[in-house]
Amino acid sequence: ATPGTAMIELGGDGALLVPTSEAVRDPTARHGTGSHAIANLWTLVGSDFAGQQTLGWLMEQILPGEVQQARRLRREPLEALTELASEVPPGSDGLLFLPPALYPQIAGFVGLTTAHRRGHLVRSVLESGALAVRQALAGLGDARQPTTFAVTGEHAGNTLWCQIVADALDQPVRATPCADANAIGVALLAGTAVGIYKSLDDARAKLSLGTTTYQPRKAAAGAYAALMPVLGRLTAALRAGQQQPAPALMSAEATG
Repeated sequence: ATPGTAMIELGGDGALLVPTSEAVRDPTARHGTGSHAIANLWTLVGSDFAGQQTLGWLMEQILPGEVQQARRLRREPLEALTELASEVPPGSDGLLFLPPALYPQIAGFVGLTTAHRRGHLVRSVLESGALAVRQALAGLGDARQPTTFAVTGEHAGNTLWCQIVADALDQPVRATPCADANAIGVALLAGTAVGIYKSLDDARAKLSLGTTTYQPRKAAAGAYAALMPVLGRLTAALRAGQQQPAPALMSAEATG
């Protein structure tokens, strides 16, 4: 990725990479700053936004039966789960999920009721990564906002998740399913260095990977935009509650 493009990984480490032309410090501390593979460029790097850790927990601990059934039918488990999630509207009918990697002290489902079903659980987890990416990008300020968005990773072929990302960001996203994006990047750099390609632009032009563009849907984008201030107030309130001493369950008189 080059300046102006944000790369979002679905699955794996769930990384968000934003190249810049100068070394900068993210005031929100959501990103670290590292050197780019291209000279004179830098990269703001964050992880665990839409990664495998939370997804694996959902599949192994919450919905293992559905995952086992999908495997018996030789289906990709996430595809089977997203069929359930596709029946749920954007915003998951008020159910929010706070990923443990991003909210270690207040993680979990918030707003869960008996009206929610399996599809709500799946969709809220998928939405949590997309909303976290939007929060992180907002923290970079207007001057460093990307203008194009690329989705990669092992789950970049999942239609629903990619559409959720486009809707949550209210931006078109280009998705290229690729579980080994890092290895491909290294190969392109090496090929350029030894003269197989004239330049990195030439290497990218000759790389043949299927790409799908997802356009944001107006109603869904509006629903996610309305959720952002709610999410901010909710996490602030939960964090404030964590700092308060736990109430005593029994008075001193009762224990005496």
